[in-house]
Amino acid sequence: MRRLYSIYFILIALAFPQSGLAALGESIKTFQDKNRKRIELKEILIRDEKKYYSFNILVDENELVMAPGFKVGMTVTVTAGKISGQSLAISCGSNPMEGNRLAVDQCYKFACESLGRQASANAAELSLVQQAVFLAYSNMPQVLKFPDTTGKIVFKTEKKGDEIILLVAALKK
Repeated sequence: MRRLYSIYFILIALAFPQSGLAALGESIKTFQDKNRKRIELKEILIRDEKKYYSFNILVDENELVMAPGFKVGMTVTVTAGKISGQSLAISCGSNPMEGNRLAVDQCYKFACESLGRQASANAAELSLVQQAVFLAYSNMPQVLKFPDTTGKIVFKTEKKGDEIILLVAALKK
C-alpha cells in the first residue's frame, strides 16, 4: 500500500510541474499571465488598500466526469500589486470519494505553490495533506506547516445548505 501512495504521489508531482497557482508575494499580473489557461476571473472587489480577485479554477473535463459537480474557487488578496493572501473553496460534487481525491490534489498543489516550495517526492507529505482534508471534513480544523517555510496552510469546512465546502487558506506566518 505504501508503494502505491509513492507512485501516486510522484504522478501528482509530475502532473503539476511549475505551472503554479499563486505564490505569496508574487505580482498579480505575473500570476494572471502564467495561469491564463487554468483560471477564470469572476470578479474584483476593492476595499480600502486591498483588491480581492475571485477566480474559478478550471478542472479537467475527464476529472469532472468522475466527480460531477466538483468545483474550486480561489480568492487572491492583493496589496500594492503583490499577492498578500489567498484561499480556496472546494466543493467535492456528487461523488464524494473521487471529489475527495481531487480535493487532496488541489490542496497539495495549493500548499506547495502558495508557500513557494517544490512538491516533494515524499509520499508522507501527500499523506499529511490527505489527513488534514479528512479531519477538516470531520469538523476538526487543521493547520499544516512545512519545515522549509515560515507560512502555514489552514483547513476547515463550512456548511452551505446541504453542501459542505472545504476552505483552505495560505498564511505567511
